[in-house]
Amino acid sequence: GKNYTLDKSWQKHIDFRWEPDRIREVLLGIEGLHLQEDREQSKYKISFGIDPTVAPKVGVIKRIMREHGLRAKVVFSLGMFLDVIPFRAGSGISIRHMAFKWGFPLENILIAGDSGNDEEMLAGNTLAVVVGNYSSELEKLRKYPRVYFADAHHAAGIIEGVGYYNFLDTITIPNDKSVEIESESEFENEADADA
Repeated sequence: GKNYTLDKSWQKHIDFRWEPDRIREVLLGIEGLHLQEDREQSKYKISFGIDPTVAPKVGVIKRIMREHGLRAKVVFSLGMFLDVIPFRAGSGISIRHMAFKWGFPLENILIAGDSGNDEEMLAGNTLAVVVGNYSSELEKLRKYPRVYFADAHHAAGIIEGVGYYNFLDTITIPNDKSVEIESESEFENEADADA
């Protein structure tokens, strides 16, 4: 909605060592990078378009920032966008911040995404759904037990994920070996106590 309440503790957290003017100055000197239009910019996000035929690789861009003493996260997505955000920011960290602040267990939060800028959020300890129309940057998340790759696209993929985790009833995590191991060790401890 139009009205929202600013979380001052979050703002203070992500504002630490955030230097957007210096970041713009340094990165605009790199061939193949250009600022996206104003509607894509915010106080805590600098969005660039990238020409991959000319621009250096993301690792080189990160190195250039380090050489200038800049601390920030660089998020590459869809092969043509580059966002720079405070190093203490990101969708995954913000979800953990709110969960901790309001007392929500991460295991009871379902999130969904489709592109590289969702990677950090999807790789956390929440339940995650990668919808069927995802970009290839997320392929590396297949090894995560709490990341489900849906066949369906867009909202239908989210609904598929809700079913996969049985999210509206007793939540299950079919591929989570840590849950099985935890359960087994608790059982073994109880058996040892009975002996």
